[in-house]
Amino acid sequence: MQSPRVCSAITEPRQYEAVNSFLIVGSERAVLFDSGMGIARISDLVRKITPLPVTVLNSHTHFDHVGGNHEFDDVRNLDVAFSTASARGEISDELREYASHSLDEDRVCGALPAGVTSRKYAIPTWRITSNIRDGEHLELGRPRAEVMQTPGHTPDSLCLLDAANGLLFTGDTFYSGEVYLWAPETDVTGYEASIAKLVSLAPGLKLLLPAHGPPVAEPRPVA
Repeated sequence: MQSPRVCSAITEPRQYEAVNSFLIVGSERAVLFDSGMGIARISDLVRKITPLPVTVLNSHTHFDHVGGNHEFDDVRNLDVAFSTASARGEISDELREYASHSLDEDRVCGALPAGVTSRKYAIPTWRITSNIRDGEHLELGRPRAEVMQTPGHTPDSLCLLDAANGLLFTGDTFYSGEVYLWAPETDVTGYEASIAKLVSLAPGLKLLLPAHGPPVAEPRPVA
């Protein structure tokens, strides 16, 4: 199986969350794994990278990973109540309060992107066009990517595995730093089980690609 033609990390390093979204371009279509905060239009950058049809898949549906979902026609989430509620903008009061400060001066380094004139951050909403399931293979032509449900951080958390190339896109299930597990939707026991699942994959991995912090990590921390 051939390597992907393009695997681009689209980062937001000047905002406190420091979100990484990943555009995986195959021979027939592309997958955008997370769509960032939605402060600027991520679709404009995606279209500069590839003209192929793009499927958006979210590592989970916290506000900082779904901001650009509404810019795309093909958005797939797990068939989980939490995903459906998030798409409608129904989130906990705790998370809404936290998100509302996303554009405060102490959470943004430098000026806001061109065209963004307000520091009032609105929780994004979107339309789920279809559901994906645990173990499903996303056909991109080359490569194939396998959906791995990894609940814990949220009920709808998932990772994306490109086994042929030893790549694991981990979302918020793993990254180098403190993983937030304080929200009402968090299940610590489920999170521990999901980490154990990732540990079992470590011998076959070459790189971890997390949703926060440095966009590339060694598999060793989860081995």
